[in-house]
Amino acid sequence: MKALADALVYVITTIDTAPRDRPEQLDDDVKMLESLVAFLHEATDPELDALAAAAERALAAERAAEWSSQQLIDSYSLFMENLLEGWQGNRRVAS
Repeated sequence: MKALADALVYVITTIDTAPRDRPEQLDDDVKMLESLVAFLHEATDPELDALAAAAERALAAERAAEWSSQQLIDSYSLFMENLLEGWQGNRRVAS
């Protein structure tokens, strides 16, 4: 599950932060992200926890990089919060 979570975090962040030259690129990217989020609404708690852990690993790696990107740091920092309700940053909010 770790490898899949790492891959999903990378793909979603890449789509979310990619430069777009044409408006139709944005439309396609938004549709793809909406589809991914719809699948995540069906994820189990352990799967979501694995995704949150993957976002934290990506955040730590980006912060440690010699040439880090503030845009990626911001995206990884709020990864779960931006995708689903009930999260603050990459931490589940107690209900």
